[in-house]
Amino acid sequence: MISLLGFARKAGKLNLGSTAVEKSIKADKARLVIITKDTSNNTKDKFYTKASAKNIPIIEEYSRKELGNALGKGDVSVVSTADEGFAKAILKKWDGGNIE
Repeated sequence: MISLLGFARKAGKLNLGSTAVEKSIKADKARLVIITKDTSNNTKDKFYTKASAKNIPIIEEYSRKELGNALGKGDVSVVSTADEGFAKAILKKWDGGNIE
C-alpha cells in the first residue's frame, strides 16, 4: 500500500499535512484519508469526526516517520487523496486484495 501512496504523491494526487487534508475534506474533494498510528488522539479525533461526517473512509496505518519517508518528506501524520482511482486501489490493497 505504501508504494501506491508514493505513486499518488508523484502524480500530484495527495494532500499532505493537517491543513491540506482539512481543506480537501471541507471542499468535498477527499476520497480517502490516511492517518498514522502515532498521531495524537486530538488530531485523530478531529479527522475521524470530519471524515465520518462526509462518509470518507479512513485508514489508520504506519508511523509518521514511515509515511514521511515513503513520500520523500519529514514526518507526515495525515494525507488524503481526491483521486477516486487511487483511493479505490489503496483501499483494496489495505483490505488485503491484490491490484490487477
